[in-house]
Amino acid sequence: MTTYLIFDFDGVLADSSLADLEHQVQHEHFESKTIEEAKAYRINAFTKPPVFHVEDKIPEDKYKIYKSFGDHYINSKVQLFHDFVEELKKIEDVKMAIVSSGAEHYIKETLKQTDLKFDLVYGIETSPSKQNKVRMVCKEWGIKPEQAFYITDTKADVVELQDLMTVERIIGCHWGWHGYEILREVLPSDQILEEYFEIHRAIGNDNFKAEARYDKNIEKKIKKQQEYEERVKRRAKEEATKEQMLKDFIETQQGQKDDSNILGTESFKVFEGDSRTLNDLTGNIKDDSQEEGFQDWTEELPYDNGYDIQFTDIIMDKEYTLLDSTGIRRPGQRTFGAESFATYRTIEEAYKADVICMVVDGSEPLAHQDQVVAGILKEAGKGVVVLVNKADLVPEEDRVNFQSNFEHKFAFLKIKKFIWVSAKTLQGINHIWDNIDLALEERSMDISREELRRLFNFLMKRKPPKKLRLEKRPVVYDLLYHNSSTPTFELLVKNKQTIHWSYLRFLENTVRANFGFKNTEIKVKAVNVARKLVVT
Repeated sequence: MTTYLIFDFDGVLADSSLADLEHQVQHEHFESKTIEEAKAYRINAFTKPPVFHVEDKIPEDKYKIYKSFGDHYINSKVQLFHDFVEELKKIEDVKMAIVSSGAEHYIKETLKQTDLKFDLVYGIETSPSKQNKVRMVCKEWGIKPEQAFYITDTKADVVELQDLMTVERIIGCHWGWHGYEILREVLPSDQILEEYFEIHRAIGNDNFKAEARYDKNIEKKIKKQQEYEERVKRRAKEEATKEQMLKDFIETQQGQKDDSNILGTESFKVFEGDSRTLNDLTGNIKDDSQEEGFQDWTEELPYDNGYDIQFTDIIMDKEYTLLDSTGIRRPGQRTFGAESFATYRTIEEAYKADVICMVVDGSEPLAHQDQVVAGILKEAGKGVVVLVNKADLVPEEDRVNFQSNFEHKFAFLKIKKFIWVSAKTLQGINHIWDNIDLALEERSMDISREELRRLFNFLMKRKPPKKLRLEKRPVVYDLLYHNSSTPTFELLVKNKQTIHWSYLRFLENTVRANFGFKNTEIKVKAVNVARKLVVT
Protein backbone atom coordinates (compact mmCIF):
# COMPACT_ATOMS: atom_id res chain seq x y z
CA MET A 1 0.00 0.00 0.00
CA THR A 2 1.45 3.36 -1.08
CA THR A 3 2.21 5.98 1.58
CA TYR A 4 1.79 9.62 0.54
CA LEU A 5 4.00 12.19 2.30
CA ILE A 6 3.87 15.98 1.77
CA PHE A 7 6.66 18.00 3.41
CA ASP A 8 7.13 21.60 4.34
CA PHE A 9 10.76 22.41 3.50
CA ASP A 10 12.41 25.00 5.76
CA GLY A 11 12.69 23.65 9.31
CA VAL A 12 11.57 20.15 8.25
CA LEU A 13 14.01 19.03 5.55
CA ALA A 14 16.33 22.05 5.51
CA ASP A 15 18.19 23.60 8.47
CA SER A 16 17.60 27.21 7.37
CA SER A 17 16.76 28.76 10.74
CA LEU A 18 19.96 30.79 11.26
CA ALA A 19 20.13 31.93 7.63
CA ASP A 20 16.53 33.11 7.83
CA LEU A 21 17.15 35.17 10.98
CA GLU A 22 20.34 36.73 9.56
CA HIS A 23 18.63 37.79 6.33
CA GLN A 24 15.62 39.14 8.19
CA VAL A 25 17.89 41.46 10.20
CA GLN A 26 19.63 42.63 7.00
CA HIS A 27 16.51 43.09 4.81
CA GLU A 28 15.06 46.59 4.67
CA HIS A 29 11.46 45.28 4.58
CA PHE A 30 11.67 44.07 8.19
CA GLU A 31 11.98 46.18 11.32
CA SER A 32 14.01 43.54 13.17
CA LYS A 33 17.39 44.91 14.22
CA THR A 34 18.62 41.97 16.27
CA ILE A 35 18.40 38.18 16.07
CA GLU A 36 16.09 38.14 19.10
CA GLU A 37 13.68 40.58 17.43
CA ALA A 38 13.78 38.46 14.28
CA LYS A 39 12.94 35.33 16.31
CA ALA A 40 9.93 37.08 17.88
CA TYR A 41 8.72 38.27 14.48
CA ARG A 42 9.08 34.82 12.94
CA ILE A 43 7.09 33.15 15.72
CA ASN A 44 4.24 35.64 15.32
CA ALA A 45 4.33 35.47 11.52
CA PHE A 46 4.11 31.67 11.38
CA THR A 47 1.57 31.23 14.17
CA LYS A 48 -1.30 32.13 11.82
CA PRO A 49 -1.72 31.67 8.03
CA PRO A 50 -0.52 34.60 5.86
CA VAL A 51 -3.11 37.28 5.09
CA PHE A 52 -2.73 36.81 1.31
CA HIS A 53 -3.24 33.03 1.36
CA VAL A 54 -6.49 33.20 -0.66
CA GLU A 55 -4.79 34.68 -3.74
CA ASP A 56 -3.91 32.48 -6.71
CA LYS A 57 -0.55 34.15 -7.32
CA ILE A 58 1.68 36.09 -4.98
CA PRO A 59 2.09 39.82 -5.74
CA GLU A 60 5.34 40.81 -7.42
CA ASP A 61 6.61 42.87 -4.48
CA LYS A 62 6.00 39.97 -2.08
CA TYR A 63 7.70 37.53 -4.43
CA LYS A 64 10.84 39.69 -4.57
CA ILE A 65 11.12 39.42 -0.78
CA TYR A 66 10.77 35.61 -0.83
CA LYS A 67 13.26 35.33 -3.72
CA SER A 68 15.81 37.42 -1.82
CA PHE A 69 15.51 35.00 1.10
CA GLY A 70 16.06 32.06 -1.26
CA ASP A 71 19.16 33.71 -2.76
CA HIS A 72 20.53 34.32 0.74
CA TYR A 73 19.88 30.69 1.74
CA ILE A 74 21.83 29.46 -1.32
CA ASN A 75 24.74 31.80 -0.57
CA SER A 76 24.69 30.63 3.07
CA LYS A 77 24.88 27.01 1.86
CA VAL A 78 21.88 25.85 3.87
CA GLN A 79 22.16 22.13 4.68
CA LEU A 80 19.50 19.43 4.77
CA PHE A 81 18.73 17.49 7.93
CA HIS A 82 20.67 14.55 6.48
CA ASP A 83 19.82 12.13 9.32
CA PHE A 84 16.13 12.74 8.68
CA VAL A 85 16.64 12.26 4.95
CA GLU A 86 18.33 8.92 5.64
CA GLU A 87 15.29 7.77 7.64
CA LEU A 88 13.04 8.73 4.71
CA LYS A 89 15.10 6.54 2.38
CA LYS A 90 14.12 3.50 4.47
CA ILE A 91 10.41 3.92 3.67
CA GLU A 92 9.23 1.62 0.90
CA ASP A 93 6.38 2.17 -1.57
CA VAL A 94 6.13 5.90 -0.90
CA LYS A 95 5.37 9.04 -2.88
CA MET A 96 6.80 12.33 -1.60
CA ALA A 97 6.22 15.97 -2.48
CA ILE A 98 7.27 19.37 -1.10
CA VAL A 99 4.82 22.19 -0.43
CA SER A 100 6.64 25.27 0.85
CA SER A 101 6.37 29.03 1.27
CA GLY A 102 9.97 29.34 0.08
CA ALA A 103 11.22 30.04 -3.41
CA GLU A 104 11.37 26.99 -5.70
CA HIS A 105 14.84 27.78 -7.13
CA TYR A 106 16.34 27.60 -3.63
CA ILE A 107 14.49 24.35 -2.76
CA LYS A 108 15.60 22.59 -5.94
CA GLU A 109 19.19 23.80 -5.49
CA THR A 110 19.32 22.53 -1.88
CA LEU A 111 17.82 19.14 -2.86
CA LYS A 112 20.91 18.49 -4.99
CA GLN A 113 22.61 17.47 -1.72
CA THR A 114 20.64 14.19 -1.74
CA ASP A 115 19.54 11.54 -4.22
CA LEU A 116 16.15 11.28 -2.50
CA LYS A 117 13.48 11.88 -5.14
CA PHE A 118 10.39 14.05 -4.73
CA ASP A 119 7.56 13.77 -7.25
CA LEU A 120 6.51 17.42 -6.98
CA VAL A 121 8.03 20.62 -5.61
CA TYR A 122 5.66 23.58 -5.17
CA GLY A 123 6.97 26.86 -3.75
CA ILE A 124 5.66 30.38 -3.34
CA GLU A 125 5.62 30.92 -7.11
CA THR A 126 2.90 28.30 -7.56
CA SER A 127 0.57 29.75 -4.92
CA PRO A 128 0.92 31.46 -1.52
CA SER A 129 -1.78 29.14 -0.17
CA LYS A 130 -0.68 25.84 1.36
CA GLN A 131 -4.24 24.55 0.90
CA ASN A 132 -4.13 25.21 -2.85
CA LYS A 133 -0.76 23.50 -3.21
CA VAL A 134 -1.79 20.45 -1.18
CA ARG A 135 -4.91 20.11 -3.36
CA MET A 136 -2.74 20.29 -6.48
CA VAL A 137 -0.40 17.57 -5.19
CA CYS A 138 -3.26 15.26 -4.23
CA LYS A 139 -4.98 15.82 -7.58
CA GLU A 140 -1.74 14.91 -9.37
CA TRP A 141 -1.49 11.74 -7.28
CA GLY A 142 -5.18 10.92 -7.74
CA ILE A 143 -5.99 10.80 -4.01
CA LYS A 144 -8.00 12.79 -1.49
CA PRO A 145 -6.18 15.17 0.91
CA GLU A 146 -7.30 12.98 3.84
CA GLN A 147 -5.15 10.13 2.50
CA ALA A 148 -1.86 12.06 2.70
CA PHE A 149 0.41 12.90 5.62
CA TYR A 150 1.67 16.47 5.97
CA ILE A 151 4.90 17.11 7.92
CA THR A 152 5.45 20.67 9.17
CA ASP A 153 7.28 22.68 11.81
CA THR A 154 4.93 25.67 12.21
CA LYS A 155 1.59 26.26 13.89
CA ALA A 156 0.34 28.28 10.90
CA ASP A 157 0.41 25.22 8.62
CA VAL A 158 -1.63 23.19 11.10
CA VAL A 159 -4.21 25.97 11.43
CA GLU A 160 -4.48 26.42 7.66
CA LEU A 161 -4.66 22.73 6.72
CA GLN A 162 -6.73 21.28 9.58
CA ASP A 163 -10.00 21.86 7.70
CA LEU A 164 -8.64 20.32 4.48
CA MET A 165 -6.80 17.25 5.78
CA THR A 166 -7.31 14.75 8.57
CA VAL A 167 -5.80 16.39 11.66
CA GLU A 168 -4.40 13.07 12.86
CA ARG A 169 -2.28 12.99 9.66
CA ILE A 170 -0.61 16.35 10.28
CA ILE A 171 2.78 15.69 11.91
CA GLY A 172 4.96 18.28 13.64
CA CYS A 173 8.78 18.41 13.87
CA HIS A 174 10.21 19.75 17.10
CA TRP A 175 13.59 20.50 15.44
CA GLY A 176 11.99 23.16 13.21
CA TRP A 177 11.25 26.87 13.56
CA HIS A 178 8.53 26.70 16.23
CA GLY A 179 9.64 23.81 18.41
CA TYR A 180 7.66 21.58 20.76
CA GLU A 181 5.99 24.23 22.95
CA ILE A 182 4.19 26.10 20.16
CA LEU A 183 3.32 22.99 18.14
CA ARG A 184 1.84 21.46 21.29
CA GLU A 185 -0.84 24.20 21.22
CA VAL A 186 -2.38 22.64 18.09
CA LEU A 187 -1.12 19.04 18.03
CA PRO A 188 -1.09 16.22 20.61
CA SER A 189 2.36 15.16 21.79
CA ASP A 190 2.27 11.85 19.92
CA GLN A 191 2.00 13.77 16.62
CA ILE A 192 5.16 15.78 17.27
CA LEU A 193 8.42 14.11 16.19
CA GLU A 194 11.29 14.57 18.63
CA GLU A 195 13.65 12.13 16.93
CA TYR A 196 14.09 11.63 13.20
CA PHE A 197 13.33 7.90 13.37
CA GLU A 198 9.87 8.58 14.85
CA ILE A 199 8.61 9.27 11.33
CA HIS A 200 8.18 5.50 10.88
CA ARG A 201 5.81 5.18 13.82
CA ALA A 202 3.93 8.36 12.83
CA ILE A 203 3.08 7.08 9.35
CA GLY A 204 2.58 3.45 10.39
CA ASN A 205 5.68 2.02 8.71
CA ASP A 206 5.40 -1.58 10.00
CA ASN A 207 9.00 -2.51 9.12
CA PHE A 208 10.35 -0.30 11.92
CA LYS A 209 7.72 -0.47 14.65
CA ALA A 210 9.45 -3.21 16.63
CA GLU A 211 12.76 -1.44 17.11
CA ALA A 212 13.82 -1.08 20.76
CA ARG A 213 14.58 2.63 20.38
CA TYR A 214 10.84 3.33 20.07
CA ASP A 215 10.04 1.91 23.49
CA LYS A 216 12.75 4.03 25.08
CA ASN A 217 11.52 7.10 23.25
CA ILE A 218 7.91 6.57 24.37
CA GLU A 219 9.02 6.83 28.00
CA LYS A 220 10.79 10.11 27.20
CA LYS A 221 7.72 11.49 25.45
CA ILE A 222 5.47 10.62 28.39
CA LYS A 223 7.86 12.39 30.76
CA LYS A 224 8.02 15.43 28.49
CA GLN A 225 4.22 15.53 28.27
CA GLN A 226 3.98 15.53 32.07
CA GLU A 227 6.52 18.36 32.30
CA TYR A 228 4.54 20.34 29.71
CA GLU A 229 1.29 19.93 31.65
CA GLU A 230 3.02 21.06 34.86
CA ARG A 231 4.31 24.19 33.12
CA VAL A 232 0.81 25.00 31.82
CA LYS A 233 -0.68 24.65 35.32
CA ARG A 234 2.08 26.79 36.82
CA ARG A 235 1.56 29.56 34.25
CA ALA A 236 -2.20 29.50 34.80
CA LYS A 237 -1.67 29.84 38.54
CA GLU A 238 0.70 32.77 38.05
CA GLU A 239 -1.77 34.54 35.75
CA ALA A 240 -4.59 34.01 38.24
CA THR A 241 -2.44 35.50 41.01
CA LYS A 242 -1.60 38.56 38.89
CA GLU A 243 -5.27 39.06 37.95
CA GLN A 244 -6.34 38.87 41.60
CA MET A 245 -3.69 41.43 42.58
CA LEU A 246 -5.00 43.81 39.90
CA LYS A 247 -8.57 43.33 41.08
CA ASP A 248 -7.55 44.06 44.67
CA PHE A 249 -5.74 47.21 43.54
CA ILE A 250 -8.75 48.46 41.55
CA GLU A 251 -11.09 47.83 44.46
CA THR A 252 -8.78 49.75 46.78
CA GLN A 253 -8.33 52.72 44.44
CA GLN A 254 -11.78 53.09 42.92
CA GLY A 255 -14.11 51.01 45.07
CA GLN A 256 -16.76 48.67 43.83
CA LYS A 257 -20.19 49.81 42.74
CA ASP A 258 -23.17 47.93 44.01
CA ASP A 259 -25.04 46.92 40.85
CA SER A 260 -27.77 45.01 42.63
CA ASN A 261 -30.07 48.05 42.77
CA ILE A 262 -29.84 48.48 39.01
CA LEU A 263 -30.48 44.94 37.79
CA GLY A 264 -33.99 43.59 37.84
CA THR A 265 -35.23 40.18 36.84
CA GLU A 266 -35.47 41.23 33.19
CA SER A 267 -32.42 43.46 33.02
CA PHE A 268 -28.94 42.62 31.74
CA LYS A 269 -25.58 44.23 31.07
CA VAL A 270 -24.13 45.04 27.66
CA PHE A 271 -20.38 45.40 27.26
CA GLU A 272 -18.58 46.71 24.19
CA GLY A 273 -14.92 47.08 23.35
CA ASP A 274 -14.71 50.55 21.74
CA SER A 275 -16.13 53.37 23.84
CA ARG A 276 -15.56 56.02 21.20
CA THR A 277 -17.86 54.38 18.69
CA LEU A 278 -20.51 53.62 21.27
CA ASN A 279 -20.41 57.25 22.44
CA ASP A 280 -21.14 58.23 18.84
CA LEU A 281 -24.22 55.98 18.92
CA THR A 282 -25.52 57.29 22.22
CA GLY A 283 -24.57 60.93 21.76
CA ASN A 284 -26.93 61.41 18.82
CA ILE A 285 -30.07 60.49 20.79
CA LYS A 286 -32.12 63.61 21.52
CA ASP A 287 -33.35 64.54 24.95
CA ASP A 288 -36.97 64.11 23.90
CA SER A 289 -36.37 60.40 23.19
CA GLN A 290 -38.09 59.64 26.50
CA GLU A 291 -41.37 60.01 24.63
CA GLU A 292 -40.50 56.78 22.80
CA GLY A 293 -39.69 54.90 25.98
CA PHE A 294 -36.07 55.96 26.49
CA GLN A 295 -34.52 57.59 29.47
CA ASP A 296 -32.15 60.52 29.01
CA TRP A 297 -28.86 59.13 27.61
CA THR A 298 -26.98 62.39 28.14
CA GLU A 299 -27.40 62.58 31.90
CA GLU A 300 -24.33 63.40 33.99
CA LEU A 301 -22.75 60.20 35.26
CA PRO A 302 -20.40 59.85 38.25
CA TYR A 303 -16.67 59.08 37.83
CA ASP A 304 -16.66 60.55 34.32
CA ASN A 305 -12.87 60.65 33.84
CA GLY A 306 -12.63 58.62 30.62
CA TYR A 307 -11.36 55.46 32.34
CA ASP A 308 -14.31 54.33 34.49
CA ILE A 309 -17.13 52.01 33.44
CA GLN A 310 -20.26 54.07 32.76
CA PHE A 311 -23.62 52.54 33.80
CA THR A 312 -26.77 53.75 32.03
CA ASP A 313 -30.33 52.46 32.44
CA ILE A 314 -32.42 52.22 29.26
CA ILE A 315 -36.11 51.37 29.59
CA MET A 316 -37.98 50.04 26.58
CA ASP A 317 -40.31 47.07 26.91
CA LYS A 318 -37.96 46.01 29.72
CA GLU A 319 -35.00 47.44 31.55
CA TYR A 320 -31.49 47.28 30.09
CA THR A 321 -28.31 48.31 31.84
CA LEU A 322 -25.68 49.52 29.39
CA LEU A 323 -22.01 49.39 30.39
CA ASP A 324 -19.90 51.83 28.40
CA SER A 325 -16.28 50.70 28.75
CA THR A 326 -12.94 52.23 27.93
CA GLY A 327 -11.36 51.36 24.59
CA ILE A 328 -8.81 48.53 24.58
CA ARG A 329 -5.69 49.69 22.79
CA ARG A 330 -2.67 47.58 21.92
CA PRO A 331 -0.31 46.96 24.88
CA GLY A 332 2.45 49.01 23.28
CA GLN A 333 0.17 52.05 23.00
CA ARG A 334 -1.19 51.96 26.54
CA THR A 335 0.16 54.25 29.21
CA PHE A 336 1.09 52.51 32.42
CA GLY A 337 -1.16 53.36 35.31
CA ALA A 338 -4.77 54.45 34.92
CA GLU A 339 -5.24 53.25 31.33
CA SER A 340 -3.70 49.83 31.97
CA PHE A 341 -5.84 49.21 35.02
CA ALA A 342 -8.92 50.54 33.18
CA THR A 343 -8.30 47.93 30.49
CA TYR A 344 -8.26 45.16 33.08
CA ARG A 345 -11.43 46.63 34.59
CA THR A 346 -13.07 46.52 31.16
CA ILE A 347 -12.15 42.85 30.74
CA GLU A 348 -13.44 42.14 34.25
CA GLU A 349 -16.83 43.68 33.45
CA ALA A 350 -17.00 41.69 30.22
CA TYR A 351 -17.11 38.52 32.29
CA LYS A 352 -20.01 39.94 34.31
CA ALA A 353 -22.09 40.96 31.30
CA ASP A 354 -24.87 38.89 29.72
CA VAL A 355 -24.50 40.21 26.17
CA ILE A 356 -21.41 41.83 24.68
CA CYS A 357 -21.73 44.31 21.81
CA MET A 358 -18.56 44.52 19.75
CA VAL A 359 -18.29 47.64 17.59
CA VAL A 360 -15.94 47.73 14.59
CA ASP A 361 -15.30 50.46 12.04
CA GLY A 362 -16.74 49.39 8.68
CA SER A 363 -14.88 52.11 6.75
CA GLU A 364 -11.46 50.78 7.79
CA PRO A 365 -9.81 47.37 7.25
CA LEU A 366 -10.21 44.97 10.17
CA ALA A 367 -7.21 45.28 12.46
CA HIS A 368 -5.41 42.76 14.65
CA GLN A 369 -6.65 44.59 17.75
CA ASP A 370 -10.23 43.87 16.64
CA GLN A 371 -9.33 40.18 16.80
CA VAL A 372 -7.86 40.67 20.27
CA VAL A 373 -11.13 42.20 21.51
CA ALA A 374 -13.05 39.38 19.81
CA GLY A 375 -10.84 36.91 21.67
CA ILE A 376 -11.97 38.49 24.94
CA LEU A 377 -15.59 38.00 23.84
CA LYS A 378 -15.01 34.32 23.14
CA GLU A 379 -13.19 33.70 26.42
CA ALA A 380 -15.97 35.44 28.36
CA GLY A 381 -18.52 33.02 26.86
CA LYS A 382 -21.37 35.53 26.56
CA GLY A 383 -24.02 36.48 24.05
CA VAL A 384 -22.46 38.41 21.18
CA VAL A 385 -23.84 41.17 18.93
CA VAL A 386 -21.43 42.58 16.32
CA LEU A 387 -22.07 46.16 15.19
CA VAL A 388 -20.34 47.57 12.10
CA ASN A 389 -20.37 51.35 12.39
CA LYS A 390 -20.14 54.03 9.66
CA ALA A 391 -22.51 52.23 7.31
CA ASP A 392 -23.15 55.59 5.59
CA LEU A 393 -19.54 55.58 4.32
CA VAL A 394 -19.50 52.02 2.93
CA PRO A 395 -21.09 51.30 -0.50
CA GLU A 396 -23.16 48.14 -0.89
CA GLU A 397 -20.57 46.46 -3.14
CA ASP A 398 -17.82 46.95 -0.54
CA ARG A 399 -19.91 45.35 2.20
CA VAL A 400 -19.62 41.94 0.50
CA ASN A 401 -15.81 42.10 0.71
CA PHE A 402 -16.05 43.23 4.33
CA GLN A 403 -18.32 40.28 5.14
CA SER A 404 -15.88 37.82 3.55
CA ASN A 405 -12.90 39.33 5.38
CA PHE A 406 -14.83 39.32 8.66
CA GLU A 407 -15.79 35.64 8.34
CA HIS A 408 -12.15 34.75 7.68
CA LYS A 409 -10.55 36.76 10.49
CA PHE A 410 -13.27 36.10 13.08
CA ALA A 411 -14.02 32.46 12.23
CA PHE A 412 -13.29 31.49 15.84
CA LEU A 413 -16.36 33.46 16.99
CA LYS A 414 -18.67 31.15 14.96
CA ILE A 415 -20.83 34.24 14.31
CA LYS A 416 -21.32 35.33 10.70
CA LYS A 417 -24.19 37.78 11.15
CA PHE A 418 -23.63 41.40 12.10
CA ILE A 419 -25.56 44.67 11.96
CA TRP A 420 -24.57 47.64 9.82
CA VAL A 421 -25.23 50.82 11.78
CA SER A 422 -24.45 54.51 11.44
CA ALA A 423 -24.02 56.80 14.41
CA LYS A 424 -24.48 59.77 12.06
CA THR A 425 -27.71 58.77 10.32
CA LEU A 426 -28.97 56.33 13.03
CA GLN A 427 -29.25 53.60 10.38
CA GLY A 428 -29.82 50.16 11.90
CA ILE A 429 -29.96 51.41 15.50
CA ASN A 430 -33.37 49.86 16.19
CA HIS A 431 -32.13 46.41 15.11
CA ILE A 432 -29.61 46.36 17.93
CA TRP A 433 -32.19 45.62 20.61
CA ASP A 434 -33.82 42.83 18.56
CA ASN A 435 -30.48 41.04 18.27
CA ILE A 436 -29.72 41.58 21.94
CA ASP A 437 -33.06 39.96 22.84
CA LEU A 438 -32.30 37.10 20.44
CA ALA A 439 -28.92 36.54 22.10
CA LEU A 440 -30.62 36.43 25.51
CA GLU A 441 -33.19 33.90 24.28
CA GLU A 442 -30.46 31.63 22.93
CA ARG A 443 -28.58 31.77 26.24
CA SER A 444 -31.67 30.49 28.03
CA MET A 445 -32.69 27.98 25.33
CA ASP A 446 -34.28 24.72 26.46
CA ILE A 447 -33.25 21.54 24.66
CA SER A 448 -35.26 18.43 25.47
CA ARG A 449 -33.53 15.26 26.56
CA GLU A 450 -35.08 13.40 23.62
CA GLU A 451 -33.64 15.81 21.03
CA LEU A 452 -30.18 15.67 22.55
CA ARG A 453 -30.27 11.88 22.85
CA ARG A 454 -31.32 11.58 19.19
CA LEU A 455 -28.36 13.72 18.09
CA PHE A 456 -25.96 11.78 20.33
CA ASN A 457 -27.08 8.38 18.97
CA PHE A 458 -26.72 9.65 15.40
CA LEU A 459 -23.15 10.87 16.04
CA MET A 460 -22.05 7.66 17.74
CA LYS A 461 -23.24 5.66 14.74
CA ARG A 462 -22.02 7.94 11.95
CA LYS A 463 -19.20 10.06 13.43
CA PRO A 464 -17.77 8.57 16.64
CA PRO A 465 -14.41 9.91 17.92
CA LYS A 466 -11.39 8.19 16.38
CA LYS A 467 -8.75 6.30 18.28
CA LEU A 468 -5.59 8.30 18.99
CA ARG A 469 -2.08 6.91 18.89
CA LEU A 470 -0.73 5.82 22.28
CA GLU A 471 -4.26 5.96 23.69
CA LYS A 472 -7.00 3.39 24.19
CA ARG A 473 -10.14 3.51 22.08
CA PRO A 474 -12.51 6.27 23.30
CA VAL A 475 -15.42 5.15 25.49
CA VAL A 476 -18.29 7.67 25.28
CA TYR A 477 -21.31 7.39 27.57
CA ASP A 478 -23.60 10.35 26.95
CA LEU A 479 -24.04 14.00 25.96
CA LEU A 480 -25.53 16.43 28.50
CA TYR A 481 -26.75 20.03 28.17
CA HIS A 482 -26.55 22.58 30.99
CA ASN A 483 -28.64 25.72 30.57
CA SER A 484 -26.18 27.89 32.56
CA SER A 485 -24.86 31.43 32.08
CA THR A 486 -22.88 30.01 29.16
CA PRO A 487 -24.76 27.14 27.43
CA THR A 488 -22.57 24.10 28.08
CA PHE A 489 -22.52 20.66 26.47
CA GLU A 490 -20.65 17.91 28.29
CA LEU A 491 -19.49 14.77 26.51
CA LEU A 492 -19.30 12.10 29.22
CA VAL A 493 -16.32 9.83 28.58
CA LYS A 494 -14.24 7.28 30.44
CA ASN A 495 -10.97 9.15 29.73
CA LYS A 496 -11.01 12.59 28.14
CA GLN A 497 -7.39 12.18 27.01
CA THR A 498 -8.72 9.84 24.31
CA ILE A 499 -10.82 12.63 22.75
CA HIS A 500 -8.97 14.82 20.23
CA TRP A 501 -9.66 18.57 20.43
CA SER A 502 -10.80 18.58 16.79
CA TYR A 503 -13.69 16.26 17.67
CA LEU A 504 -14.96 18.74 20.28
CA ARG A 505 -14.82 21.48 17.65
CA PHE A 506 -16.77 19.24 15.25
CA LEU A 507 -19.31 18.57 18.01
CA GLU A 508 -19.71 22.32 18.61
CA ASN A 509 -20.34 22.95 14.90
CA THR A 510 -22.89 20.12 14.85
CA VAL A 511 -24.73 21.48 17.89
CA ARG A 512 -24.90 24.96 16.34
CA ALA A 513 -26.17 23.53 13.05
CA ASN A 514 -28.97 21.62 14.80
CA PHE A 515 -30.04 23.93 17.63
CA GLY A 516 -28.98 27.43 16.60
CA PHE A 517 -26.82 29.40 19.08
CA LYS A 518 -25.95 31.92 16.36
CA ASN A 519 -25.70 34.89 18.73
CA THR A 520 -24.00 33.40 21.76
CA GLU A 521 -20.89 31.51 22.72
CA ILE A 522 -21.27 27.93 23.91
CA LYS A 523 -18.91 25.51 25.63
CA VAL A 524 -18.36 21.94 24.51
CA LYS A 525 -16.05 19.86 26.69
CA ALA A 526 -15.18 16.27 27.51
CA VAL A 527 -15.76 15.22 31.12
CA ASN A 528 -14.36 12.15 32.87
CA VAL A 529 -17.06 10.11 34.58
CA ALA A 530 -17.32 6.63 36.06
CA ARG A 531 -19.63 4.25 34.21
CA LYS A 532 -21.63 3.43 37.33
CA LEU A 533 -22.50 7.11 37.77
CA VAL A 534 -23.88 7.21 34.22
CA VAL A 535 -25.98 4.12 34.83
CA THR A 536 -27.45 5.50 38.04
